[in-house]
Amino acid sequence: FNLTTMFSYAVPDRSALSIHVFDISGRRAQEHSVHKGDETRDVFVFDGAGLASGVYFFVFTSGNYQVLKTAALIK
Repeated sequence: FNLTTMFSYAVPDRSALSIHVFDISGRRAQEHSVHKGDETRDVFVFDGAGLASGVYFFVFTSGNYQVLKTAALIK
């Protein structure tokens, strides 16, 4: 992706969603918290403007559920 990208997601319930972004060496690059009211589906827009080019891992956590996504940032 180039600076911004969108992730569509669906959570099993209305609990909060946390998104942790890690670089290739496992260091946490960013952290986001999304409070979900009545919606269980949405889109997360990620802005990588402050990050270096490289591979990043996105960990989406909601309740007992966790999903890992991978993306490459190319500037």
